[in-house]
Amino acid sequence: MPEADVSHAFEAMERLRERIAMLSITSKQGDMRFTFSAGVAGHRLGQSVDDTIIRADRALYNAKAAGRNRVVLTDDTNDTST
Repeated sequence: MPEADVSHAFEAMERLRERIAMLSITSKQGDMRFTFSAGVAGHRLGQSVDDTIIRADRALYNAKAAGRNRVVLTDDTNDTST
């Protein structure tokens, strides 16, 4: 989301997560429900795109470790990646 600041990106991912949680597909085996986890990181001036993706990926794995079906914003105060 190149034109969004971190708070807007977080809000957009949270809306997406909520929408996905409302989905249900009925099959012969019963209803299937969906969850969505995401990690959000803002791009830092002078940082490569790859480094930003690594930070977002780290936040995604934190979301999964915290129980899934959530959006986690990178805590840049504790993020030591460069």
